[in-house]
Amino acid sequence: MPDSTVTRWTPPWAAGQRHRRASARDRHRPRLPQVAVDGKTSRGARTRDRAAPHLLAALTCAGVVLAQCQVPGRSNGIAAFTGLLTPLDLADHVVTADAMQTQRKHARWLREVKEAHFVFPVLDNQPTLFDRLDALDWAGVPVTGRSVDDDRGRHEVRTVQVMPAPPDLNFPHVAQVFLIERAVTVKGRTSYQAMLYVTSLTAGQDDAADLLAYVRQHWGIEVLHWVRDVTFREDASRIRTGNAPRVMATLRNVSVSLLGIHDTTNIAAALRYNARNNSRILKLLQLQPA
Repeated sequence: MPDSTVTRWTPPWAAGQRHRRASARDRHRPRLPQVAVDGKTSRGARTRDRAAPHLLAALTCAGVVLAQCQVPGRSNGIAAFTGLLTPLDLADHVVTADAMQTQRKHARWLREVKEAHFVFPVLDNQPTLFDRLDALDWAGVPVTGRSVDDDRGRHEVRTVQVMPAPPDLNFPHVAQVFLIERAVTVKGRTSYQAMLYVTSLTAGQDDAADLLAYVRQHWGIEVLHWVRDVTFREDASRIRTGNAPRVMATLRNVSVSLLGIHDTTNIAAALRYNARNNSRILKLLQLQPA
């Protein structure tokens, strides 16, 4: 009799892990490791007599959270920047942040104390610096870096123009300044954005492709915030007592980081997969079940 046994094929990856397939995405990885800093407010933890806690986090471009701290009171997070990064060994790392952290004291501290580099965007919170960069002759600077992404009907083109920092810039440790322009086309409609940046990296320490990659990878921290809001429903959480909101945010960060270490791209699918069998969680933690 013919063998009636049916062999069920199982994929070599767990649910939510990255499928190794061809992609139009630019996979360039810059030369130096990167740490991204950004904050998120746990809106669901707001009470009648207390504002929602604002948490500042630092993570790698692989999505692993290295540190998190709560911003005291109604501070905007600038004062918490150095406290967050102090325990970390940042020598020969590139620190990226949003425009709020584009501060002279941060640039000095990163270069002189932590021996790290920075890539900071420049907006109107630094009006003198912005006007100085905006007045440069960008039309005469060639485009030296370009990336093209096609993903789910979204066509995105980024270009970068780089020049040495002007000698009278009045911002410490800046070696280069650069302009990134982005054109995004979705369903036939195109939007444009331009952003100015300063960096302590010299031309010998990076190239245009590296600068593009540092800026793009910084937005990985926004992915973490999105996962905490949408997948973990953080803003809908009713945990509001004491330090509990911060503790729960830390546990969510640990979960996302652990899955990220194992090359997971679909956090929701991975959570469902592991919830069905507790031994899978122990395997992720490299622990043997009793």
